[in-house]
Amino acid sequence: LQSVLFCGCFIAGVLAGSKYDSNVYIDSIVSTVLPTNARSLGLDSVDLPSYAFIVKSTSLTNRDLHAEFHGGKLVGLVSPGLVRWGDCSAPGWQGFNVTLGCYLSLDNLHLSYVGSAKGDSVLNTNKTLSLNVVPVKSSAFIEVTSGSGGIPSLKTWLIRPLNFSVGVTKPLTLNNQRKTAFQSEIAKHSQAALLNVLLASFKEAVERSVRSVKMPKP
Repeated sequence: LQSVLFCGCFIAGVLAGSKYDSNVYIDSIVSTVLPTNARSLGLDSVDLPSYAFIVKSTSLTNRDLHAEFHGGKLVGLVSPGLVRWGDCSAPGWQGFNVTLGCYLSLDNLHLSYVGSAKGDSVLNTNKTLSLNVVPVKSSAFIEVTSGSGGIPSLKTWLIRPLNFSVGVTKPLTLNNQRKTAFQSEIAKHSQAALLNVLLASFKEAVERSVRSVKMPKP
């Protein structure tokens, strides 16, 4: 009898859902289903709002810097798309529902703008710029839940604090203080634009995607 009980427990343990089952589930969504749904919502290339800002003068040797950026585009939501970051949690019971969670990297996304800046030096020359902004070590947290045998639904879609790498095609003559302020303004506007997409139309694509793939069993 003890041998039978041991064997039964061993088999149950082998068949129990693991983080690897969750990994396969999430990978199947982000690699195939999510890009299709994102594309159907027109998210291959997303127009971003224009913006402008001023970086104040810090000495007699420089002027207020006036910068404006327009023609913004966000790409990367469809291809190469989001990818799993690390292992997901194993599917487990939360009340009467099975739930799993996972982090998704946002580092494949890319924001670009064209624009101009004037006032980086006393000459006050207007400079035409191209701007490239890329999330770095940034991620979203996704949590999916389902009743036993039911249709999965999105429980949590959370964007963690965003970090950006900012590239400008034409260097500006800025001291460290003004350079930091310039990049902070760009990061602030980039974050607002990106969150507006990730928490609205792209979230809808995520919701559609999780509903179409059966969750692993706990």
